[in-house]
Amino acid sequence: MAQALGDEEGVLIWRGAGMDVNEIESEFVRLRYAGPDEEPVAVRASLFNLIVYAENEEAAREAGKALAAMPRRHPSRSVIVTGRGGDGESEIRALLSVHCHRPPGLERQVCCEEIRLTVSGRAAEHLHGVVMPLLVPDLPVFLWWMGDLPEDQHTLEELTETADRLIVDSAQSTEPSRQLRALEALCRDRDFCAIGDLNWVRLEPWRRLLMQQQGVMDLRRCLERFSSLEIVLADGAAGMASGPAQLCLLLGWLSARFGWLDSPPLQSPSDPDGVFSILTDGGEAAAKVRRDERYTDLPSGSLVSLRLSGEGQEGCGAISIALTDDLQHLKVHIEEVQATIEGNIRVDNRDQGRMLAAELDLLGRDEEFEEALRRSLLFLPLRI
Repeated sequence: MAQALGDEEGVLIWRGAGMDVNEIESEFVRLRYAGPDEEPVAVRASLFNLIVYAENEEAAREAGKALAAMPRRHPSRSVIVTGRGGDGESEIRALLSVHCHRPPGLERQVCCEEIRLTVSGRAAEHLHGVVMPLLVPDLPVFLWWMGDLPEDQHTLEELTETADRLIVDSAQSTEPSRQLRALEALCRDRDFCAIGDLNWVRLEPWRRLLMQQQGVMDLRRCLERFSSLEIVLADGAAGMASGPAQLCLLLGWLSARFGWLDSPPLQSPSDPDGVFSILTDGGEAAAKVRRDERYTDLPSGSLVSLRLSGEGQEGCGAISIALTDDLQHLKVHIEEVQATIEGNIRVDNRDQGRMLAAELDLLGRDEEFEEALRRSLLFLPLRI
């Protein structure tokens, strides 16, 4: 049986007995009609279901902020669940909220729904059975697993049985190498569940810009024989670290895109940290990764710049992409055989809500990401 918790609206608690889904639905109806203007009509809008697994209350609050920051074109029913296992009596605490807005040209408010579950006791061992009845039928299901993928994958396996797409953020991992290996194993073993990484989304402007410049024919000919690579990372302390997972994903993508040999890079014990060689069809190419302490406003390990150089039949060429000092633009510098081209483009805001929205636009498998992820494992042993 559900109990109201004091005067706090939208909060339901179940102890012992199973959760009453009908009561949750009734509470959502009441909340949709309880706006400050007492408007008579409000409609639920859900294009998909989003399950968020948060390992603690702090992560659950972070997830709530990310969902609130998502563009309004992504209406959903979201279930944020935190499990507190133990042998005690099962208890399910559900905090319900609706987020409503009136789209231009419409009289009705459109509402998205959020359920924040804290599951304690024996029920925490069976989160799948708690969450599944709360989903809107016949809609895609996304699972956002915050933090590290678990070594005991019982809960993950149960939740992914229903999910169409699993989303993680390797930048949040406390063990990036293990996280990438575990993620690659999931991609390899689970054909039924597409997988995405918010760290891959962070690299999207860099990948897109590099591919656009590859369309310049003179540059493509100059880069036919790849000769050197230089990458600069932020050595700041702002927020979470993006590397080494982000760096390895970038190197994995470059390896696949430019046809490097599918083999580990070379780094001898005598090589300085961050210096190694990449194997290509044309032989060995020099590579260097260094950190820049000036970028204190960026998470440690964030990509600051990259430079690719090559030699083709018609001479040498290079492309450099770098963050500008305001951290809001990418500056492109192209050295062709007969000309030098420069330009700036604005980098879209990549807060967590927008990155999550980018992953929610995808349903099928991302083969480009999966290949980059597979190859990223080759670079994990590097000393950077």
